[in-house]
Amino acid sequence: MSKQAFEKELRTALHEAPQAHSGQAQTAALARTIVAQRGAVVHIGFAEFLGEQVRFIGWKIWLMQALVLITLNALLHVRFSDHYILYPSLAARLLCCCSVLVLATALPFMHNATLYRMHEVEAATRFSSLRLLTAKLVLIGIGDVVMLGGILVFSLYQTPLSLPHTLLCLTLPFLLAASGSLRLLRRLHTSRFYLASGIWCTLLCAVSLCGGRWLTLAVLSPLWLLLTTALLLICGYELYQLFRRSAFSELQLN
Repeated sequence: MSKQAFEKELRTALHEAPQAHSGQAQTAALARTIVAQRGAVVHIGFAEFLGEQVRFIGWKIWLMQALVLITLNALLHVRFSDHYILYPSLAARLLCCCSVLVLATALPFMHNATLYRMHEVEAATRFSSLRLLTAKLVLIGIGDVVMLGGILVFSLYQTPLSLPHTLLCLTLPFLLAASGSLRLLRRLHTSRFYLASGIWCTLLCAVSLCGGRWLTLAVLSPLWLLLTTALLLICGYELYQLFRRSAFSELQLN
């Protein structure tokens, strides 16, 4: 075959549509049909997304919190019978520890995506990493309020502590744990956050066991109300910094 004939045949072959193109056209037509059958993509709002998170992770958080408190109560009942709730100093120390445990038991669910190497997938979704974090914080907050409310009702009926002292024993350690954990969440990577928050909550429990009884002797004055308000403001400030100015997403990907 001459060079001219080879070039002519090559040009003809290149300009002809290969038979494989018919299969590609069929695949494209099938894909368009499937997309048309599915209809338009429906975007959900944050409220609907939060409802989905309840189904996926919310019930796990609440179940963990409930199981820890039930187990703790059962162990104390086995060890001390019902007497552990009759002494004000012991009841105060246990209330302080329980308020810290309510928060501590929910912290392992904060970074599931990062632990399972799925944070990049979550970051690529329509909802940003901070919105996913917001949903988890809302679910944890709901569980905390319900658990603390249950402990409060139980304490008022079963312990000799007054309502003001019970509120003080529940809110002060809880707000200390929450403010410290939020700051650690904003500052640290996942691998360090779990260790640091665990140490912080353990330290608070130790201080509660040693000094919680002094809360029953404290004179309830406006100073305690100011301290509680200050801790609430600190929690609000940490949340603001977390959602507005922190590099939370970058910290998780490093």
